[in-house]
Amino acid sequence: MKILILDILIFTVDFILFVYFTKVGLKTTDMTTRLICCVAMTYEIYLMMRFFKALKLKMKEQKDLK
Repeated sequence: MKILILDILIFTVDFILFVYFTKVGLKTTDMTTRLICCVAMTYEIYLMMRFFKALKLKMKEQKDLK
């Protein structure tokens, strides 16, 4: 299995953004900011799940080629 450095970098950026929006959302008292952070965290989770699905598909394709 060949995981590119770019794949790891993309996942790391998604995870860092998720942690950032979590910290901002928990520390603020403004409801608008909390809602925006909630939407951003949900989107980051979606991107991380999509990354794992693509990685699983890539592994399956490599396995099928052998």
